[in-house]
Amino acid sequence: MAHRPVVYVAHSAEAFAEKPKTQAELDSMKVDTTVLGLTPEESAEKPYIASMGIYVFKKSVLVKLLNETFAKANDFGGEIIPQPATFEFYDPQSPIYTSPRVLPPATVRNCKLTDAIIAQGSFVSDSTISNAVVGIRSIIGAGCTIQDALVMGADYYESDEQRAALLAAGGVPVGIGAGSIISNAIVDKNARVGKNVQIINKEGVTEGTRASEGIYIRSGIVVIAKGTTVPDNSII
Repeated sequence: MAHRPVVYVAHSAEAFAEKPKTQAELDSMKVDTTVLGLTPEESAEKPYIASMGIYVFKKSVLVKLLNETFAKANDFGGEIIPQPATFEFYDPQSPIYTSPRVLPPATVRNCKLTDAIIAQGSFVSDSTISNAVVGIRSIIGAGCTIQDALVMGADYYESDEQRAALLAAGGVPVGIGAGSIISNAIVDKNARVGKNVQIINKEGVTEGTRASEGIYIRSGIVVIAKGTTVPDNSII
C-alpha cells in the first residue's frame, strides 16, 4: 500500500495521499470500508481505499512520447498526461457530427402536471405527476401518480403487438403500468413496473438491498434497477 495513492473519505472530509510511506501516514488514511460492502472482518484487513488510474496506449505512440516528444520529462503524470492533443473543434474543414435521436415530442393526455419535466418520445395519459422527471420513451399508463421521483425512461420502444402479447401472457411491458403510484423513488431505464404497483417505501426503510429483485433503498429513496420487472399489485 506504501506504493499506491490512498484516498481518505468521511462524512465531513476527504483527503488524498500520494504514495504514503510511513505507518503514521497509512494509519491516518484508514476508513470504515464496510460501507463499500465488506464484512467487519474484511474491513479490518482492508481499511484503505486505493486511488488507481488505468491508461491504455498504443505501444508505438507511448514509445514516441517517452523517447521523442517528452524525452526530457521525468514525471509521467505531471508532465506528459496533462499535455492534451491539439484539436480545433470549430474548424469548418474538420466538422464533428453527432447522431440525433429524432424522437417526437411527448404526448400528454388529460394529465395534471406540477413542476414536472416530460422528456421527448414519452406517452402519458390520465395521470398526476408532480416534482418529477419522466425520461425519454417513457410509457405511463392511465391513473398513475408520480411524485418526488425520477423515471429514467427506456432505450427502446416495444410495439403494440409486443406489449399486447406480454400482457396476454401475464408479463409486464416496459414502462409504468396503469394505476401505479411512485413516490420518493428512482426508476432506472427499461424497468417494467406492472399495474397497480406502489413504490412508496411503505415501511419507511432507510437502507435496504434486495439485489436479486433489482430493488434497493438508499437514504430512504427506493431505487428500481435498470431492466427490473416489478409484478402487478406489488407494494414496495
